[in-house]
Amino acid sequence: MNRDDKADYYNWLQKKYTSTENQMKLIPKLTIEEQSRNVNMVEYSEENQRKINEFKKILAGIATETEKLF
Repeated sequence: MNRDDKADYYNWLQKKYTSTENQMKLIPKLTIEEQSRNVNMVEYSEENQRKINEFKKILAGIATETEKLF
């Protein structure tokens, strides 16, 4: 991969990372009351936590790909 291709791929990865972060921010958290009722002090419902975990996997993959460029 030449320098220009790397730069384009890096920019695409950064956009994908930002987009994924923004999607994570849209997932609603439990209210403080709901969180305090749970012994584990979780921030998300089970379904939303699964979504967050999937997004975190995507972010980790993007970070790995970014590291390979350097």
